[in-house]
Amino acid sequence: MTTVTDRLNPAQQAVIDRGLLGSGFNLVLQMPTGSGKTWLAERAIAATLAAGRRAVYLTPLRALANELLARWSVPFPDHAVGAFTGEHGPRHAFPVPFDTARLLILTPERLDACTRHWRSHWNWLPKVDLVVVDELHLLGEHGRGARLEGALLRTRRLNPFLRMLGLSATLGNRSELATWLGGVDFSHDWRPVPITWRQVRYRRATDKPALLAATVGACVAAGGKSLVFVQSRRRAETLALTLREAGIPTGHHHAGLDAEERSRQEAAFRTGELRALVSTGTLEMGLNLPARQVVLYDLQAFDGTDFTPLSVNTVWQRAGRAGRRGLDESGEVVLMAASW
Repeated sequence: MTTVTDRLNPAQQAVIDRGLLGSGFNLVLQMPTGSGKTWLAERAIAATLAAGRRAVYLTPLRALANELLARWSVPFPDHAVGAFTGEHGPRHAFPVPFDTARLLILTPERLDACTRHWRSHWNWLPKVDLVVVDELHLLGEHGRGARLEGALLRTRRLNPFLRMLGLSATLGNRSELATWLGGVDFSHDWRPVPITWRQVRYRRATDKPALLAATVGACVAAGGKSLVFVQSRRRAETLALTLREAGIPTGHHHAGLDAEERSRQEAAFRTGELRALVSTGTLEMGLNLPARQVVLYDLQAFDGTDFTPLSVNTVWQRAGRAGRRGLDESGEVVLMAASW
């Protein structure tokens, strides 16, 4: 991994100059999407492994866990790296066992299970020196937030001397979270590609598909790619078909697809085979899948009981996908809203 100072962006440079990664304090780090949070986490992990200790990286997505496993096997060749997600279990052994791994990539659900059955994991849990929590704002999410909070609290109870590094692009209360962790917080607003926002208004819901086709078509005609977020799996598939009928190579992405098909769609979008991708919230976090344009087709989501407005955090998370570094001078976020 590079340590050349002049290659750091302003946000990374500020963190390094303040010595935050090596301060010994728990740290809540808020920086925009694409500003290099993962690179900073890598530095903290490298220092931990070099000191002969273990590190844990928490990611909410299985796909990202596998992506990081492939990525980190290169800079850490002398340390066993293991990914521990729901794809393995009692019937399918992990390629790298818990007690062998020096860098453990886990989902919050997996850490939750490990800390609930801590006696079975006592041969490695006390030896962890650093826990990196990606997408820390998930603490506020209904359902998963409580599980993540419980897992972090139990981990700290089992190993009170470890350090925690929380990463997020969207936090409204980072100081409170830093106090909760007994640490410090830092934020920076530098972003590699600036974002512009605009609205597309519609009078009737039946007008929306045609307006979407025109909006995405203009972006694609100008050489860009578009990522469209919707509220349901069926809508993702229906709108992908609508855009294909309009002559735009388009795929769809949601949790109902198996891992292999989701990976296929992601790869086709990265290579440009697909110029647009219609997705539920499965692509709003983690994966490196930027586009020139992000369209929020639906400004509501189903919370299990009713449709409610998207949270500010969700809007910013999805908007953060706009703008391809080195390819776009700016990214565009389009909100589709009723004229009333």
